[in-house]
Amino acid sequence: MILAGDIGGTKTLLALYDDSGVQKIYQQRYVSSAYPQFDLILEDFLQAAGSHRNALFTTAGFGIAGPITGALGKQNVNATNLPWKMDSAALSARLNGAPVVFANDLVASGTAAITSAPAQRISLNNPTAASLQTQSQSNHI
Repeated sequence: MILAGDIGGTKTLLALYDDSGVQKIYQQRYVSSAYPQFDLILEDFLQAAGSHRNALFTTAGFGIAGPITGALGKQNVNATNLPWKMDSAALSARLNGAPVVFANDLVASGTAAITSAPAQRISLNNPTAASLQTQSQSNHI
């Protein structure tokens, strides 16, 4: 089972996926500022996941707002806008040795955007040829 997370100053989203990474099994949203440290959110999540909480994790990955330091397996991050200090080796130990990877949330979003299949992308503003022409002309004024 894969544990995935999006950790930010406002909210933390955690989800469990099957080993293919396609089928979402369980997801929960938390208000980040309501917790003094990430470990407490993780414990709440694992408790709420019920029968899945004792599953064998194959890997865990977290997109986090903040600078990531250290090599894979020994990463650390001081979360931006939160008093949290996170250690990938400590989280790995909590998850029975599953590899844990941190990625800066902006880097994670950008990587997902360029590696996803076109069918998985949604345009937030679908420009028409006419609007692109108007925009192009206004940029030259």
